Amino acid sequence: MDAHSSDTVAPAKVPHFALKPIIKELVRTQVCFPNLKLLIDKVSIVALPKNEHTTGAEAYRLFLTDGEKTIQGMRSVGDEKPCEL
Repeated sequence: MDAHSSDTVAPAKVPHFALKPIIKELVRTQVCFPNLKLLIDKVSIVALPKNEHTTGAEAYRLFLTDGEKTIQGMRSVGDEKPCEL
C-alpha cells in the first residue's frame, strides 16, 4: 500500500440545521409549526401504573430541547398513539 492510497471511508454527510428557540412560542400558541426541529436531550423508559386504562406496560419519556427550553413527552412502547398518565 503506498502513501497516497487510503482504506478509510469518508464520513457520512449529516444535514446541518440550527436550533431556534421555538418551544416558548409553541406552548403560547399551541400551534405545531411545519418542519419543527428539536434535539432529543434524554430518553428514558418508565413503567406505567396498572389501572383500568393500562396494563402496566412501559412508555418512553422523551426530553426535547430547542437549546433554550426543554419539554417532555411520553409515548407508550409499541403503541401508535401517545399515552396519557
